[in-house]
Amino acid sequence: MPSKVWNSFEKSGQSSVKCKICGTLLKYLGGSTGSMTNHLKLRHQVAEKAPSATMDAFINRTVCNPKKAERLNNLLVEMVAKDALPVSFIEGDGFRALMKAMEPSYVIPSRKTISALLKAKYEEKKATLVTDLEKIAFVSVTTDCWTSRSSEGYMTVTAHGLDGDWVNRSYVLDTTPVVNQEGGQDTVVRHTADALTTQMSRIVEEWGLEDKLDAIVHDNASNVKHLGNPRSGRRRCVCWTHPTVMH
Repeated sequence: MPSKVWNSFEKSGQSSVKCKICGTLLKYLGGSTGSMTNHLKLRHQVAEKAPSATMDAFINRTVCNPKKAERLNNLLVEMVAKDALPVSFIEGDGFRALMKAMEPSYVIPSRKTISALLKAKYEEKKATLVTDLEKIAFVSVTTDCWTSRSSEGYMTVTAHGLDGDWVNRSYVLDTTPVVNQEGGQDTVVRHTADALTTQMSRIVEEWGLEDKLDAIVHDNASNVKHLGNPRSGRRRCVCWTHPTVMH
C-alpha cells in the first residue's frame, strides 16, 4: 500500500518529487519516503510526538490549492459587497479565527487585494447591467438624497423600465457622494441644485441613457425640481408618497 505522504507529493522527473503544498523539490532515490516525511514535519509544522496520527491528520487535510483559493476569494468579495461590510472586516480577529478553523491553509487576502477584487467585480457586474439596459427601450429613474453623519451629501439613482418580455426591471445605478469636479479633483459638496444636476447628468451619460431617459422621479424639495427641466425633453415627476407622508 503506498505511503500516505504521496497525498502531498507528486513525482517530478526520474529522481525528484514536488511538494503540493509549497512546491519544494526533493530528491527521490531508492523508493524511500523519509525525506518527504521529514519535509512535512519540519517545513509544515507537523508535531513529532504521536507521529502516525498527526501525520495522517495533516496529510488527509484538504490543501487549499490555487483554484480553491480563488473561489474563496470570490466568495469573500461577494460577502463584503452583499452585506455592505467594510474591507477592514477581513482583518478582524474573529473572522481570521473562523477561517483558520475552517480552512487552515487558506491565506486571507490583504485589504489592497480585496479592494482590487471588489473593483474588478463591480466592473464585471456593471458590464452585465449595461447589456440588460440595452434591452429596455425607455427608462425612468428615481432619485433620493440624504446627508451622512459627517455632513457629506449622497445621491442614489435607480433605473426602471420594461424589458423585451414586458417584465419590469429596476437597477440601482449609483450611490455616491455629491461632488464638484474642479481642478481635476472631486470635492464633496452639499445638495445644491447645480451639484445635483451635474451629478445626474454624469450618471445618465455614464450608463448610456441619454436617448432613452423618459422621466425623472424625485421628492418635492426645491433643489431637485429642475432635474427634469422641460427643455431637456424629460418629464419631471414628483413622488406622490413624499407629500402624502409629510402631510
